[in-house]
Amino acid sequence: MSRGADARRCLASCRAGVLSTLSQRHAGHPFGSLVTVATDLDGSPLILTSRLSTHTANLEADVIESPDTVSFRIGTSLDDAEKQLILRTLSAHGNNKTRTAEILGISLKTLHNKLKSYGA
Repeated sequence: MSRGADARRCLASCRAGVLSTLSQRHAGHPFGSLVTVATDLDGSPLILTSRLSTHTANLEADVIESPDTVSFRIGTSLDDAEKQLILRTLSAHGNNKTRTAEILGISLKTLHNKLKSYGA
């Protein structure tokens, strides 16, 4: 079983966890607190944070992208969000356009047209 599957199984059995970020006020110091966690239907973690939370400020100040995620800030245009999603998915699948179109649920022609409009 993969580490991801192990982590999702463990997360599904828990109702709380520790959310830790690095403090923006005291550089390099971890800041952790107990949070309620849940998973969506695919087993991905759902963590709700308050706008008042120090974690929210820390996370917004330091968005870290992993190879299999795409993040963008509230207010990002749909066109820019779509472009990021398409280009990251394409890159993650070795520039295989057929597979990328399948994953995104669009036709290969649509993918080609979008890439052309991006100058890619």
